[in-house]
Amino acid sequence: MIVAEDPKAKYIEVEVLPKGGTRPERPSDGPDPLILRVSRLLDTIFRVPGTRIRFGLEPVMGLVPVLGDQLATLISATLLFRSLHHRLPKIALVRMGLNIAIAGLIGMVPLVGDVFVLFYKPNIRNCRILQRYAGLSQASSRTDWLFVLGIVGVTLFLMTAVGGFVVYAIISALQRPFF
Repeated sequence: MIVAEDPKAKYIEVEVLPKGGTRPERPSDGPDPLILRVSRLLDTIFRVPGTRIRFGLEPVMGLVPVLGDQLATLISATLLFRSLHHRLPKIALVRMGLNIAIAGLIGMVPLVGDVFVLFYKPNIRNCRILQRYAGLSQASSRTDWLFVLGIVGVTLFLMTAVGGFVVYAIISALQRPFF
C-alpha cells in the first residue's frame, strides 16, 4: 500500500495492451498538419480584398503554360501518397485522385482552367476527405501503394499527353501564316 505522506512512495501507471503487446493506432483527430499546411498554401493562403474569395499558389502556378499545372499536380500527388499513412479506404483514395486529375486536366486550359482551380480547390477537398475517412481502413498495404501509384501515373500520363498536344497545337498555329 502506498501512503501519500511517505516521501519514498512511487506511483505506478497501469496500461492494458492488446495481445500483440503494442498500442492500437487511433484514428487521427484531424488531417495531417503537413498536408493541411501545403493544401492551404496551394488553395487558400491569399484573400481577394473586400471579398470572401480565397486562392493559393496553385492558380498562380497554373499561369505558367503546361509546366505550372504539372508541378501543382505533382505536389498534390505527393500529398495523396502521404495520405496513405492515415489508413484510408480505396474509395477515398479514388476520390482524392479524381480531384487531382480533374484539377490538373482542366487547369491546363489557359485562364479558364486557372479560374476553375481557383474555385474548385482540390487540395482542400482532399483534406476534407482525409479528415472524414482517416483510420477507417486497415493499415496500408503494398496493393494500396500500387493502387495510388496507378492513379498518379495515369493522371500524370494524361496531363503529359494533353500538355504535349497543347504545345503541338500552339507551335502549329504559330507556324501558319496569318494572312
